[in-house]
Amino acid sequence: MSTYPAATHARYMDYENLVSEVPTGTELKLMTIPSGATSLCQPLDVYFFRLFKRFIRRIHEHVLQFLPDFNCFSRDNTLKVVSQTYRQFCAPVFRRCFACAWMAAGYVDTHSGHFSTPADYAFDEVPVDTSC
Repeated sequence: MSTYPAATHARYMDYENLVSEVPTGTELKLMTIPSGATSLCQPLDVYFFRLFKRFIRRIHEHVLQFLPDFNCFSRDNTLKVVSQTYRQFCAPVFRRCFACAWMAAGYVDTHSGHFSTPADYAFDEVPVDTSC
């Protein structure tokens, strides 16, 4: 939840809505992330974005090497690269990899096991990110 003071009423309403949807016998634990701390505890910030950027860099390197006339940085082509990257990341083969983001952020203690990162898998690289 946001710690922004102006959102106090909205936070309360969101909390009430969340609590009303929790099934009986299930516990809801709601934690607030302090301002400035998201880079330390958000799974996307801690692990996912590094992999996403690495994958896009590998696509750009590949395009520059094999299609030098292709403009990687036009708006349409950038959207195509980001869209394709997102579709690749949705593949079931990467579920263990992204489960590691929750461990790296400190939300779970169990390691997801051995996995390949998207860049390792798609570009046949030597794995470098298999441990969180």
